Amino acid sequence: AWTSEEIDALEAYAGGGGLLILTNSRHRLKYGNRILDPNEDWAAANALAERFGATYQDGEIEATQALIVEEHPLVEDVDALEIGEGNAMPIHLAEGEGLVLARAGKEPVAVLLDYGPDGGQVLILADVGVLTAGWSEPLNLPFWRSLARYARSR
Repeated sequence: AWTSEEIDALEAYAGGGGLLILTNSRHRLKYGNRILDPNEDWAAANALAERFGATYQDGEIEATQALIVEEHPLVEDVDALEIGEGNAMPIHLAEGEGLVLARAGKEPVAVLLDYGPDGGQVLILADVGVLTAGWSEPLNLPFWRSLARYARSR
Protein backbone atom coordinates (compact mmCIF):
# COMPACT_ATOMS: atom_id res chain seq x y z
CA ALA A 1 0.00 0.00 0.00
CA TRP A 2 1.11 3.53 -0.68
CA THR A 3 1.29 6.25 1.94
CA SER A 4 -0.89 9.31 1.45
CA GLU A 5 2.28 11.32 0.66
CA GLU A 6 3.19 8.86 -2.11
CA ILE A 7 -0.32 9.00 -3.55
CA ASP A 8 -0.23 12.80 -3.45
CA ALA A 9 3.15 12.79 -5.25
CA LEU A 10 1.90 10.44 -8.01
CA GLU A 11 -1.26 12.50 -8.47
CA ALA A 12 0.80 15.71 -8.62
CA TYR A 13 3.09 14.13 -11.24
CA ALA A 14 0.13 13.31 -13.50
CA GLY A 15 -1.54 16.64 -12.77
CA GLY A 16 1.66 18.45 -13.67
CA GLY A 17 1.73 16.99 -17.18
CA GLY A 18 3.31 13.58 -16.55
CA LEU A 19 2.35 10.24 -18.05
CA LEU A 20 1.56 7.85 -15.21
CA ILE A 21 1.00 4.12 -15.78
CA LEU A 22 -1.18 2.39 -13.21
CA THR A 23 -1.63 -1.36 -13.33
CA ASN A 24 -2.89 -4.18 -11.16
CA SER A 25 -2.92 -7.93 -11.02
CA ARG A 26 -5.30 -10.59 -9.74
CA HIS A 27 -2.31 -12.80 -8.92
CA ARG A 28 1.35 -12.52 -8.16
CA LEU A 29 3.35 -13.36 -11.28
CA LYS A 30 6.68 -15.09 -11.74
CA TYR A 31 8.79 -15.68 -14.84
CA GLY A 32 6.77 -13.43 -17.07
CA ASN A 33 3.09 -14.26 -16.89
CA ARG A 34 3.18 -17.46 -14.86
CA ILE A 35 0.42 -17.05 -12.27
CA LEU A 36 1.23 -17.79 -8.64
CA ASP A 37 -0.86 -17.07 -5.54
CA PRO A 38 -3.66 -14.48 -5.36
CA ASN A 39 -2.68 -10.84 -4.98
CA GLU A 40 -4.22 -10.00 -1.62
CA ASP A 41 -3.29 -6.33 -2.01
CA TRP A 42 -5.05 -5.67 -5.34
CA ALA A 43 -7.61 -3.30 -3.75
CA ALA A 44 -4.85 -1.03 -2.39
CA ALA A 45 -4.32 0.33 -5.93
CA ASN A 46 -7.74 1.97 -5.68
CA ALA A 47 -6.39 4.57 -3.26
CA LEU A 48 -4.60 6.03 -6.29
CA ALA A 49 -6.95 4.94 -9.12
CA GLU A 50 -9.93 6.65 -7.47
CA ARG A 51 -8.14 10.00 -7.72
CA PHE A 52 -8.44 9.65 -11.50
CA GLY A 53 -12.04 8.42 -11.65
CA ALA A 54 -11.32 4.71 -11.90
CA THR A 55 -11.49 1.69 -9.59
CA TYR A 56 -10.33 -1.87 -9.88
CA GLN A 57 -13.20 -4.27 -9.15
CA ASP A 58 -13.14 -7.66 -7.45
CA GLY A 59 -13.41 -10.33 -10.11
CA GLU A 60 -11.38 -11.49 -13.03
CA ILE A 61 -11.26 -11.25 -16.78
CA GLU A 62 -10.94 -14.76 -18.18
CA ALA A 63 -9.68 -13.78 -21.64
CA THR A 64 -6.07 -14.10 -22.78
CA GLN A 65 -6.16 -11.08 -25.07
CA ALA A 66 -7.79 -7.70 -25.36
CA LEU A 67 -8.63 -6.29 -28.76
CA ILE A 68 -7.71 -2.72 -29.67
CA VAL A 69 -10.95 -0.75 -30.02
CA GLU A 70 -9.74 2.83 -30.51
CA GLU A 71 -7.08 4.45 -32.67
CA HIS A 72 -4.41 6.27 -30.69
CA PRO A 73 -0.60 6.59 -30.90
CA LEU A 74 -0.33 4.35 -27.82
CA VAL A 75 -1.70 1.42 -29.81
CA GLU A 76 -0.26 2.25 -33.21
CA ASP A 77 0.48 -0.99 -35.12
CA VAL A 78 -1.12 -3.02 -32.31
CA ASP A 79 -4.10 -5.33 -32.94
CA ALA A 80 -4.41 -6.89 -29.48
CA LEU A 81 -2.79 -7.02 -26.05
CA GLU A 82 -1.86 -10.31 -24.44
CA ILE A 83 -3.18 -10.61 -20.89
CA GLY A 84 -2.81 -13.40 -18.35
CA GLU A 85 -5.84 -15.69 -18.28
CA GLY A 86 -7.76 -14.90 -15.09
CA ASN A 87 -5.21 -12.28 -14.06
CA ALA A 88 -6.74 -9.04 -15.35
CA MET A 89 -8.85 -7.00 -12.94
CA PRO A 90 -12.13 -5.40 -14.10
CA ILE A 91 -11.84 -1.61 -14.27
CA HIS A 92 -14.80 0.60 -13.44
CA LEU A 93 -14.69 4.13 -14.83
CA ALA A 94 -16.66 7.15 -13.68
CA GLU A 95 -19.21 8.04 -16.35
CA GLY A 96 -17.62 9.83 -19.26
CA GLU A 97 -14.10 9.16 -18.02
CA GLY A 98 -11.33 7.89 -20.20
CA LEU A 99 -10.59 6.65 -23.67
CA VAL A 100 -10.86 2.86 -23.72
CA LEU A 101 -8.05 1.63 -25.98
CA ALA A 102 -8.50 -2.14 -25.55
CA ARG A 103 -11.25 -4.45 -24.36
CA ALA A 104 -11.58 -8.12 -23.52
CA GLY A 105 -15.21 -8.67 -24.42
CA LYS A 106 -16.99 -5.73 -22.77
CA GLU A 107 -14.30 -5.21 -20.12
CA PRO A 108 -11.85 -2.31 -20.51
CA VAL A 109 -8.24 -3.51 -20.30
CA ALA A 110 -6.33 -0.37 -21.31
CA VAL A 111 -7.76 3.08 -20.60
CA LEU A 112 -6.17 6.49 -21.12
CA LEU A 113 -7.37 9.30 -18.88
CA ASP A 114 -6.54 12.97 -19.30
CA TYR A 115 -5.69 14.58 -15.98
CA GLY A 116 -5.01 18.13 -14.89
CA PRO A 117 -4.63 21.41 -16.76
CA ASP A 118 -1.07 20.70 -17.96
CA GLY A 119 -1.81 17.76 -20.27
CA GLY A 120 -1.17 14.99 -17.78
CA GLN A 121 -2.39 11.50 -18.56
CA VAL A 122 -2.90 8.22 -16.74
CA LEU A 123 -2.76 4.90 -18.55
CA ILE A 124 -4.69 2.33 -16.54
CA LEU A 125 -4.03 -1.33 -17.33
CA ALA A 126 -6.16 -4.19 -16.04
CA ASP A 127 -3.20 -6.60 -15.96
CA VAL A 128 0.45 -5.98 -15.09
CA GLY A 129 1.11 -8.90 -17.45
CA VAL A 130 0.71 -6.48 -20.37
CA LEU A 131 4.14 -5.15 -19.37
CA THR A 132 5.84 -8.53 -18.86
CA ALA A 133 6.93 -11.36 -21.12
CA GLY A 134 7.48 -15.08 -20.91
CA TRP A 135 10.48 -16.89 -22.31
CA SER A 136 9.76 -16.33 -25.99
CA GLU A 137 9.21 -13.27 -28.20
CA PRO A 138 6.84 -11.04 -26.22
CA LEU A 139 3.49 -10.67 -27.97
CA ASN A 140 3.09 -7.18 -26.50
CA LEU A 141 6.37 -5.91 -27.99
CA PRO A 142 4.55 -3.68 -30.54
CA PHE A 143 2.63 -2.08 -27.65
CA TRP A 144 5.82 -1.52 -25.66
CA ARG A 145 7.38 0.19 -28.67
CA SER A 146 4.30 2.39 -29.16
CA LEU A 147 4.28 3.24 -25.45
CA ALA A 148 7.97 4.22 -25.58
CA ARG A 149 7.43 6.39 -28.70
CA TYR A 150 4.41 8.04 -27.13
CA ALA A 151 6.18 8.75 -23.83
CA ARG A 152 9.20 10.14 -25.67
CA SER A 153 7.00 12.43 -27.79
CA ARG A 154 5.28 14.08 -24.82
